Amino acid sequence: MLVALPTELLIKVLALLPWQTLLLVKRVARILNVLITETVLLTYIVELGSSSMVDGPSGRFTTADRLVKLRRLREGWKAPEEASRTAITFTQVITAYDLQKGVLTIGHGNDETWTTLSLRYYRLDSRVNEVVSENWCFIGLGEGARDYTTDPAQDLVVLLEEFDARDPSLCRFHLRTMSTGTPHPLAKAPVLRGRTKYLTRDVEGRFDYFLVLRGKLLACGCTLTSEDQGEISTNLWIWDWPSGALVFTLDSKLHASFTFLDDQSFALAINDSAYHQTNDWWIDVYFIRQGSATPARFMLPRFRPGEIITVTGMMLRSDPNDSSIQVQEYAHTGKQEGSHRRAFHASPDERILLLSCDVSHQGRLNSQAPGIISRLFSIAIRGSALRSIAEDQLKSGNLESDSSCKGLSWEHWGPSSTRWVRRWTRNGFVNDVHSQRCIVDAEGPGNERALSVMDFNPYILRQDTSGPSASPMDTWEFGDRVQTRLVNQSTCIALPYIFKEPIVSSLPYEETFYPIEGELGFGECAFCLDEERILLFKNLLDASPTTCTILTM
Repeated sequence: MLVALPTELLIKVLALLPWQTLLLVKRVARILNVLITETVLLTYIVELGSSSMVDGPSGRFTTADRLVKLRRLREGWKAPEEASRTAITFTQVITAYDLQKGVLTIGHGNDETWTTLSLRYYRLDSRVNEVVSENWCFIGLGEGARDYTTDPAQDLVVLLEEFDARDPSLCRFHLRTMSTGTPHPLAKAPVLRGRTKYLTRDVEGRFDYFLVLRGKLLACGCTLTSEDQGEISTNLWIWDWPSGALVFTLDSKLHASFTFLDDQSFALAINDSAYHQTNDWWIDVYFIRQGSATPARFMLPRFRPGEIITVTGMMLRSDPNDSSIQVQEYAHTGKQEGSHRRAFHASPDERILLLSCDVSHQGRLNSQAPGIISRLFSIAIRGSALRSIAEDQLKSGNLESDSSCKGLSWEHWGPSSTRWVRRWTRNGFVNDVHSQRCIVDAEGPGNERALSVMDFNPYILRQDTSGPSASPMDTWEFGDRVQTRLVNQSTCIALPYIFKEPIVSSLPYEETFYPIEGELGFGECAFCLDEERILLFKNLLDASPTTCTILTM
């Protein structure tokens, strides 16, 4: 029998098992449960996996140290009022911000065109990784950048160059080092180029961009909404950025927002809109290894027939985008030394996708008064559920080749795999999802402000029964204290002027309600998070200096 093995050998055998198997063994085998509980390594494996984390590089911290840090961090998220606080004040205009692997990147530039002219990096203090703060500056492109994204572990910043008026259809993506701003030495082509199919000098409208890094993969996209007729077009390119090889491309006459699901698949939130009216919307899941194969399609709730419905500001996002494939870490001058040498970090494959949007109905509120009903939503979606269903359809050959396929109806996947939440902050000022946590800006009956931190980790929900069970419709008692509850009852959203039927969603989560009155105010605010901190921005677009408060768990 397995238990007859010497203890040292038995521990080595058990350490090779997946953490889910160890968790099952703890529940069914009393003798092995005692061994696992009393062995630091095995306990760490179980608690790490059930926290939706993966282990970091070996050598810097002992297993006992990592276990202590993991438990301290987990408890810190339950008591954010005990987090350490630091503040950074920015006197220059902030055009964009990005938080990756403990490095905050702030873009400064033109407040009229929102062109980024320079970047400043802040390596933030970390209790978990024992990293001290540091900041340095990088002057960007001479003509400025439209957008950027970073990966500190690879010392990589990708900048979308400001469009050239002489050739606006050409998009140039520059691969630079974060430490020096010079072309990245691992990139065979330091500038990647993509040409938009529908953008010309004669077209005017709104441009939306997305840049997403996942290991060696770089996804870049541009969506144009023309001003005159409201027509939309989207171009997407996915490169293997070190080699410069284009591995996927897509051009569409639809609005699309992008995020990776894993190293071999990604999701696009699609909005079929023309003449400022949305006809339908859905999520497509593509497998990169299949090239241009037809995606698995997941329909979103149906709109009320005959009504003028508009979906705007639609954004699909998830973090972190760490690769499951080992990538070559590169630190040119050592600026990032320690920032990516993490004791542990969020699992790259167990993540929540967050789809944010503004859904509006233009018609009559009653028989007499015309008006517009507008609702801001955040829709949390379990990414593994989308991927699993799509893989089953791919294996069974059920992916239709007809591009007009109806897809999987909302009723067959949505209620059990999503949670719909009302939000108050506009999409452009948030980066509000990391791993299986989401943040939503909440507003109380007396205009009180608070952050609702939602944790969708199913293993945390099973283990933590300390908080009361609640319905998402239950009101909070606004005050100064942090409150926690387990939300395991369904949300039912009934908007008969917009949706054909009430929307029911039941993905359970643990919610921590954190009052922030006075920290954000009612100006333009923003917030973002990673695995060990929350960042609160105040006066983001005001003339007064912007303050960033950092809460480190």
